[in-house]
Amino acid sequence: MAEAVPLFYRDRAETENASDFIKAFNCSMLFLNPLSTDTQKIQALANYLGMGSPAERWYDDLMATQRASWDNVVKAFNDRWPMTKSATLTSEEYQTELLDHKMAEEDIGAIKTVGCQKVWAHVKWVEEAMELARLAKIESGPTLIWQVKKQLPKAVRKLLDKEYMTWKKFTDDVKDLSTSKLKQECEEIEERKRKDEGRDLRLMQKLEATKRATTADITVQLQRLTIRQVAVSRTSP
Repeated sequence: MAEAVPLFYRDRAETENASDFIKAFNCSMLFLNPLSTDTQKIQALANYLGMGSPAERWYDDLMATQRASWDNVVKAFNDRWPMTKSATLTSEEYQTELLDHKMAEEDIGAIKTVGCQKVWAHVKWVEEAMELARLAKIESGPTLIWQVKKQLPKAVRKLLDKEYMTWKKFTDDVKDLSTSKLKQECEEIEERKRKDEGRDLRLMQKLEATKRATTADITVQLQRLTIRQVAVSRTSP
């Protein structure tokens, strides 16, 4: 079933793309009536333009020569609303995006939705990272691999090789990581963290106790010194 083509107004520049509209209209016509003539297409186009819109006024103002064929109508349409050229990022800009593309600790073992498919979060991260590497044209070498790997959660890094020479090998290894091993590694890291925090807390408590004892001892000594000084002053002639 063909997707419904929304009406085209062209007074909603932020949400409408003229080039996408004409493509969608062509696809719809091919699906609804593959044998439609130029005249049928031209007449049908009027029904896809918003009432009283700039697009409808453009259609009404078309000259006979412009309505002579569908190709002429499309040319007039593209002349009126030229295709907007998409911004093209440089390799360096894609590399910057790649370095900013990080996997969150909380994503380990989580499930994300991609389209209508549910995938593991680390698999989704791999697909996005590999696409950025391709766009940056660095996928066939080791460029930025160690920097990106260094930013991965510790549980992920521990299950990977030390070095990688291509992005495919690197991303394949991340994609193939066992979720059960990842979760186990996270639990072990968390347990070590709790033990370290407990040890640090006990050490701080011990230091505080020593500090208080030292302060108390100094206070007692000062009090004794003061008492002796007072006693001496009283006995002096």
